[in-house]
Amino acid sequence: MPAGTTSRVPAGIERVIGDRWTEVADLTHPWATTRTVLVATKGGPAGAGRFVVQWGSDPAAMARRMRLGIRLAVVAPDVPIPRIVGGDPSARVRFLVSTFVEGRGGQAFLDTDDEAAMLGRLAGEVSRAVAAVDPAGFRLSRRWADPGRLRDAVDRWAERVRGDLTRPVAARLLDLTGHLPEVIGDTLPVFAHGDLAPVNVVIAGGRVSGLLDLERARLAHPLFDAAWWCAMIGIHHPDRVDSAVGAFLESAGIPHDAATLGRLRCLAACQALEVTAGLPASAHAPRRTWSARLAGILDGSVRIGPRDC
Repeated sequence: MPAGTTSRVPAGIERVIGDRWTEVADLTHPWATTRTVLVATKGGPAGAGRFVVQWGSDPAAMARRMRLGIRLAVVAPDVPIPRIVGGDPSARVRFLVSTFVEGRGGQAFLDTDDEAAMLGRLAGEVSRAVAAVDPAGFRLSRRWADPGRLRDAVDRWAERVRGDLTRPVAARLLDLTGHLPEVIGDTLPVFAHGDLAPVNVVIAGGRVSGLLDLERARLAHPLFDAAWWCAMIGIHHPDRVDSAVGAFLESAGIPHDAATLGRLRCLAACQALEVTAGLPASAHAPRRTWSARLAGILDGSVRIGPRDC
């Protein structure tokens, strides 16, 4: 093991990838809750190649990511997730090792409308593949597939963030929750990635080479992933909504109409509320940021659909 790296990676990874390795790069995003290091190895139990080692402060989340990744590779081999090499569920710091995926993150394809449209098209295609996964055996939460349970959860989340919302935003949120039963309806739930955003889509050679970070996977309304994609583009790349969102909806087979846009906005607002409510009360800056994003989704200043919707 290279000198100076032992304190930066969890102990025990030699058992998974061997001891002839060199740390190449720290890939951790500023907003990530999981630390990620790219490792190159010259050989070992996993063979030669490049691997990604991930760990974090929540061992249950790491175990869940490992469990979902292993099962998804078996039941849906066409979904391009990184191959799980191994990990250690008994280590003091639980970790996961997967193969490195070649390509560039989707956020690198949002500089022009043409590239954004390609990204949206590819992400829409992979979202259809994810939604087609048989959810049996995954032990996924059904909260987002049940109008009653979701309504109860939204009420709890709203109570937690009440002090962060202005009165008009709180009123819009209350109105939105009243429409949840008709938004969710009796639609059969599907397997949802849970965090489908450009940063979690890796592109190489005009295709999706990797779909990352499945720890938020759940059973949900068929528009769940589309709603989050639309919201993330609208928040972070508003100039690319027409191209990146329009192409996504077209590729995913989702209609461009006012009723669908309303469902997307409702689901996106509920997801933003869930994120906001999950932040600790002491995280003042992130809570302000997410409260503002929630307000923008509710009042329409965050555009989540192309202009022809």
